[in-house]
Amino acid sequence: MRHAEHVTRLAPSFAGGDPPDLFLINYRRWGQFLGGEVLAPPGPWLDDLASFKRTDFFDLTLEAFSWNGELLRMPQNASSLVVYWNRALFNRYDVPTPDRDRTWREFHDAAASLTRDTGLDRRNELCGLDLDPSIV
Repeated sequence: MRHAEHVTRLAPSFAGGDPPDLFLINYRRWGQFLGGEVLAPPGPWLDDLASFKRTDFFDLTLEAFSWNGELLRMPQNASSLVVYWNRALFNRYDVPTPDRDRTWREFHDAAASLTRDTGLDRRNELCGLDLDPSIV
């Protein structure tokens, strides 16, 4: 089922008093379900579970699904960022290698310092790094 059709079916089910017990929706589209008593917050249920706890989730994902300090839905997933780096290049150009204590800015600046015109033709054949490290 396409997302638009899914939302089109969800809205009337809530208005008609027969909503699903559980449903999946992108957090960017759940605002229309925030009003009134539409969603039962899972926060109290989560707090009573023995199998896992709030600290098992990334704070940022729980914040994305909270409203006025109350957890209104559970995160299904979060986008992840994986960065691969070339240790040999860092060593060749005497750039300190990344470690766990480095900030994103420090890593970015170190990787960007690897940018080189290796062919001496005023064009960078070896490029550093630049991307937006954000969670959608």
